[in-house]
Amino acid sequence: MAIVKPLHKKGNTGEVQNYRPISLLPVFSKITEKLMYSRLMSFVTKNNTLNDVQHGFREGKSTETATHGFLKNIQKPIEKTINLIGIFFNLSKAYDVLDHKILLFKLDAYGIRGLVNQWFKSHICNWKQYVEINYMENTSRISEKLTSSLKETKVESRRARFSAQFCFCYI
Repeated sequence: MAIVKPLHKKGNTGEVQNYRPISLLPVFSKITEKLMYSRLMSFVTKNNTLNDVQHGFREGKSTETATHGFLKNIQKPIEKTINLIGIFFNLSKAYDVLDHKILLFKLDAYGIRGLVNQWFKSHICNWKQYVEINYMENTSRISEKLTSSLKETKVESRRARFSAQFCFCYI
């Protein structure tokens, strides 16, 4: 279960779009995620599952190495005056629309089956969270904590992002 707290980014504090959600996770969840990530990385490395051109979420790779690889690939065609076309997609909200069934299917297809696949399903599909806001009214100096009811979420970006680091991005 996560506590989601809105964090003010910029602008008018009275407008919802000027906040971003921060999920506060239990320590046990953080430890479990790190252990599972370590085991997954070990598994995909041992089985040579990762593509060399995958730069996201990989040690020693970054947007800089991805850009360098891209420039290296287009350098010769440019020198030969070959026309090139580039198509770029903004996937900044990709985790919010990630289909969990496809994600779990990909895990299974790459050998992540049985109890481990069920753990991922539980981890991303049965997650509960609530929103907590510290509120202070302008007219009084009294601070009040407002809490929403507990909700089960079908898509919670933090959870999907952890799983998608393997499935959505690598495969």
